[in-house]
Amino acid sequence: MNQQSFAQVYSQKVLMVEPTHFFLNEETFQDNKFMNKVQIDQRESSLKAIEEFGKFKDLLLENDIDVQVYKQLTPDLPDSVFPNNWFSTHKGTDIPDGLFVVYPMKAETREREKNPLIIQQEGVNYKNYIDLRKFEYSTALEGTGSLIFDTTNKKIYVNLSERADASLLTEFVEKFNKISQNPYKSVVFNAVDAKNNPIYHTNVIMALLKDHALLCTESIKDEEERQRVIREITDESLNICPKKLIDLNYEEINNMCGNMIMVQNKRGEHCVIMSQRARDSLRKEYLKELEENYRIVASDINMIETIGGGSARCMVAELY
Repeated sequence: MNQQSFAQVYSQKVLMVEPTHFFLNEETFQDNKFMNKVQIDQRESSLKAIEEFGKFKDLLLENDIDVQVYKQLTPDLPDSVFPNNWFSTHKGTDIPDGLFVVYPMKAETREREKNPLIIQQEGVNYKNYIDLRKFEYSTALEGTGSLIFDTTNKKIYVNLSERADASLLTEFVEKFNKISQNPYKSVVFNAVDAKNNPIYHTNVIMALLKDHALLCTESIKDEEERQRVIREITDESLNICPKKLIDLNYEEINNMCGNMIMVQNKRGEHCVIMSQRARDSLRKEYLKELEENYRIVASDINMIETIGGGSARCMVAELY
């Protein structure tokens, strides 16, 4: 493999789904412990979510980040604002012709979020296609909520859960590696919250940036497993480009500090997208480290975070 094969690929365009009706999804509430019930009616929560979405989208555009917007399909799909869970795109030195992936979701309501218009209009830009929908309603692997790709070091980090099945992960990696010019390996682990509940998605406790990795290591209770994951991130012998670890605590992940993503804007700047709540909750030394290395783009999406149990990273799907 030449050096170009190890170049990290960052999205320069994101897809967002504008909410029309936003409220607590009782189905996903069962295993997403980041979701909270609030004492307001659906009309009020919907209006607030629509307002937060609009300001977030406008902020991305103001920071020269390209945004493609679709509308929520039907009123009964409140988690539509988190599109990164049901599809992902990939394009770069490993997959020059591009890849579009559709994933199976755990909840029936989330299965119905899959917008044929998005698949048709965006999928046409990618020569390769992986469709895991045959697993619908049987097992789940929820997109870049469950899978965090390190395209430099050829790894996929996965916290196993009811939304990230181990056997389906193996099948996906096999399919992915038949398309990729360089093989990827999965780095799997098991994480729990402070009350010992399983963490539903990898991307609420982990984010990969250009030179840094944010991870709540205390959520990985098995010491040997925790040290293995830390080595996979930081060890020079295991990486072409090891990353500096920013070790988040439970308070930080409960405030969505793990749910951020890095993209490139039209000026080539490395932009880290996060919520204002996450920015306010990061320890000062961590925020300073990020501000010295990246352009921070933070927006107030508190209603979406509180009810939906997802944050800024969940609201944007990369379009490579």
